Amino acid sequence: MKNRKLLLAIAAAVLAACLTSPLHAASFAADGSTLQTISIPGATGTVFPRGINDRGDIVGFYFGIDPNHPDPFKPVHGFLLQKGVVTVIDPPGSRDIIVNGINNQGDIVGSYTTNNEVFHGFIFRQGAFTRFDAPGVGDYESDFTSLGPINNRGDILGYSFGRHGYTGHFVLQNGVFNAITFPFGASPAGINNTGDIVGSYPDANGFDTHGFVLSRGVFTTVDKPGARTTVIRDINDRGDMVGSYYDGNFHGFVLRDGIFTILDVPAGVATDPQGINNLGQVTGDYLVQWGVSLYQGFFVDR
Repeated sequence: MKNRKLLLAIAAAVLAACLTSPLHAASFAADGSTLQTISIPGATGTVFPRGINDRGDIVGFYFGIDPNHPDPFKPVHGFLLQKGVVTVIDPPGSRDIIVNGINNQGDIVGSYTTNNEVFHGFIFRQGAFTRFDAPGVGDYESDFTSLGPINNRGDILGYSFGRHGYTGHFVLQNGVFNAITFPFGASPAGINNTGDIVGSYPDANGFDTHGFVLSRGVFTTVDKPGARTTVIRDINDRGDMVGSYYDGNFHGFVLRDGIFTILDVPAGVATDPQGINNLGQVTGDYLVQWGVSLYQGFFVDR
């Protein structure tokens, strides 16, 4: 049950340590973009960046080692990478932390569990953690609430499952809980500062996936031409989107002005961009090798 909930939290999904060079840069594309891989002290190799703000601060989570964890080689910790310094984002008494987003004010959102195996949402603001559970959720072992991402207005997307509480997607606006539903069983993944929401939804056949953008009440499908699967992860205020698609191979992309530009990390076999800021900087993760569950983080400065 614990592993299932952790995977759900990842999908729906403070200790400072200075690094000599957390970002390892390399030339990337003809347009002058720079690709940098992300290293986290104490990580066992797998790093999942999930959000980036306009200052270039990156948040996400990684797998580490903890002898007190039920699975000592797979505890999950949140992190903030800011100006070359990594800060571990772990609410007190928590374990298995998933960090999903950060805004320009430095507010960080995500989820965590404790020894009772219930996942709670959290907001980390001005050095203090605030727990959040959706209405009626948080009292039973199978319950979970996940928060993120968050925009500069403080709007927070979330998802919860409750045995006797609210199950579904929601948005927090000024601390007010608002249940939201999407057509076709769609799942939101990103929100910009004007309230545009992006995500993906399954095809009727159950195998293919389409991206979407919901803007001013209008739901629009977004598909990479020729792809069987398109997943949209984030959108900035200009309307640029990032995500991934499958056309026989897995690729990352940036969508700008209706043009899909492939974003593939050369060292990886599958690239999954997760966040884009208003400067066009992108963060995400890539699979290092098929058959090996090892993911690395990356940052592209465009």
